[in-house]
Amino acid sequence: MSFTNAVVVSAEMIRLLPVWLKPYAVQLTPCWRKRKLTEDLMKDEVLQRLQLSHKVKGKPNDLLQWIVDASPVKERTVKNIVERILGLNVAAIHTTTSVRLYIRSSMSLTDSAVQSLVSALALLAADSERYIPPMREEIAMNSEKGHITPRTMAGATKLDSFLRESGRVNLNSMIGLMRTARRDFHFKDGTLIPAGTRIGVPTISIHHDSTLYSEPQNVDCFRFVGASGGLADTNRFHPARTGLDYLTFGHGKNACPGRFFAVNLMKLVLAEMIHVTASVNIPLPIILGIKSHSSSMAELTAPAPLLAEAFANHALNTRFEDLTPDAVAQAKVFILDTFGVGIAGSSAFGAEAVIQAGASWGNGNEASLWGRRQRVPATLAALVNGYQVHCQEYDCVHEGAVLHPLATTLPAVIALAERAGGISGKDLITAVAVGVNISAGLGIASKSAMRFFRPATAGGFGATAAVGRLLGLSHESLVQAFGLQYAQTSGTLQPHVEGSAALPLQVGLNSRAALQSCDWVSAGLPGPRDVFEGPYGYLPLFEGPDRWDLSGTYDCLAGRRWLVSELSHKPYPAGRATHGGVEGLQVLMKKTDGSTLKPDDIKSVTITGPPVTARLCARPDLPDPTPNYARLCMSYIAAKVLLNGFVDLAHYRGKELTDPATHNLAKRIKMLSDGQADPNALVPISVELCSVDGEIKTWRCDQMLASPSRRLTREQHLAKFRRCWEFAAEPLPEASREALIKLVDDLENVDNIKRLTTLLSPPSQPGYRSSKL
Repeated sequence: MSFTNAVVVSAEMIRLLPVWLKPYAVQLTPCWRKRKLTEDLMKDEVLQRLQLSHKVKGKPNDLLQWIVDASPVKERTVKNIVERILGLNVAAIHTTTSVRLYIRSSMSLTDSAVQSLVSALALLAADSERYIPPMREEIAMNSEKGHITPRTMAGATKLDSFLRESGRVNLNSMIGLMRTARRDFHFKDGTLIPAGTRIGVPTISIHHDSTLYSEPQNVDCFRFVGASGGLADTNRFHPARTGLDYLTFGHGKNACPGRFFAVNLMKLVLAEMIHVTASVNIPLPIILGIKSHSSSMAELTAPAPLLAEAFANHALNTRFEDLTPDAVAQAKVFILDTFGVGIAGSSAFGAEAVIQAGASWGNGNEASLWGRRQRVPATLAALVNGYQVHCQEYDCVHEGAVLHPLATTLPAVIALAERAGGISGKDLITAVAVGVNISAGLGIASKSAMRFFRPATAGGFGATAAVGRLLGLSHESLVQAFGLQYAQTSGTLQPHVEGSAALPLQVGLNSRAALQSCDWVSAGLPGPRDVFEGPYGYLPLFEGPDRWDLSGTYDCLAGRRWLVSELSHKPYPAGRATHGGVEGLQVLMKKTDGSTLKPDDIKSVTITGPPVTARLCARPDLPDPTPNYARLCMSYIAAKVLLNGFVDLAHYRGKELTDPATHNLAKRIKMLSDGQADPNALVPISVELCSVDGEIKTWRCDQMLASPSRRLTREQHLAKFRRCWEFAAEPLPEASREALIKLVDDLENVDNIKRLTTLLSPPSQPGYRSSKL
């Protein structure tokens, strides 16, 4: 391919020079250097082949030997043979470019032949059940002892039709037969074409002219096959044949001379792949634009975005059996953990207000509010439960993505499951794993500091994927559901700065939006499609132009990485960026004699971490903070640890928030940035504690407690869950708590999770009692 490019560049360079200078200047061009390099590389092999040219048998049966044998004896030199190979290479690669479809992939393909093959595979995979079996049967019928031969290729007429249709719907050939008028040209009707004007033929219009093709807006790869099974007209419909109705390779005396070689090359590669594969499961990075033989021209001219297609593929095609045992185990751990923090959130600040406001939005009893007896419409349940999960900064997090993926996904999934009458445990686990891969997959792609509140913004797309999967949306519908979700995506960091309850509300809003997006698209409302990488898409707008890398995301979508296995618990009810400081203080407060430092023994505390930790939590202590502000204030949290030895849900309620001892101690605590380059890193964290007697104690961690490399024990995990249970807005029985633990432990064997969802609310009793917060 580099030689082909060099030919084009060199020709343009030489064209600008006077004739007398061209023979000398050509030796300075890239083309000349590439030719000489190729000659040096092939010299030994060509000399060996020249020695074999006189033999009748035992010679290699390949292109190089064919060229040697076909060359006149006088022209059998290394230089001539190499130039003929390079010349054929230029013609073949140039022509294959014109056969490919317009396709965007996750890699930057530059070899036109590879692009043509990928495009052909895209058509095959788009409607594999229709096209592959008959082509495989045709190839097998014409093969000789299981091998593909020239006879096989000649008989592969369905493959000929397939390639011709591929060329017909080529979106890169909108204008063909480009020519430049060398002088003024006058048509008989007086029309003037001035010298220098570039003129072309509207190829795309001709290829989609209803007077030339039946239903030209539809892609039908067997449209040229006749009733007998062969091409309806072999001379006319061979993929390399040109005509006034088929201009993929040009037409007339200037049609591409290498088109027959290019077509045969692609036929051979595709025939081999179709023949040797018993079933087709091609790992294409993405298939765009064309969905089936009934695809419309509107779809072809507006290809779907790469990432939206990939997300839809992953969400709809992942099976429970594709998950690793650890992914299944961790999904169950964090499903239970999320239920726990959501139940505790039912009595937290703001939850009652969210519910009361929502009561006027419509009636319904489709789904439950966790920790309460009340039932509401599914969309309101997703909003409220999403709020409750995140409103205490106690829900699980993917540290690399800086994202709380279950806060949006699980409330939406459970609300849908209740509305639908239940789903299986395997379906729940798979939906959660898929949702985490997509939302956290967006997070790990970011290479910039967080600009918007990612748990809400990216989290909503994971919830949409999970809901769309459970609803059984089609691939195209889910792509458009992502678009409708993007229309509702919200999540600013300003509430984080101010400590406002709007922060968890944004999580709830995006959880609700996932249900609404899938419901709208199910009702026939279309959404935008280029919602991730488009000029105003999620990545350039929310993460910043050219500030993302999707390589890790595609590892997840290929099933090589399950991000649910990378989630971290929240062992403390506070922003994750504070956890290293909490653990460090708990360690440093212990004296060698077993006693504990008293607050009066402490002169100062300095906690140092990556920029994002300081950015999120190095905020000044306020004498009367909101609960949301206090959970993200390192000095407040550290003071609670120094006073109590731990930090608890109760420390953000009532008089605890204005406790004078807490705020006096907070004045001795500061948090600093270590200035490292990674904008999303949460470690390392170091803590320096200076006592009033001059002793300085230090501690450092490179992996925080409850991260994937330092997971909580089962006992610690369940202790947190049971503590959260105690904070339900309406008392929940201990028996229900233990039953829920048992059900989630065996979740993959639960046929219907309806029993599980009933345990999230108090047993039914007459009337509804709302606790006062």
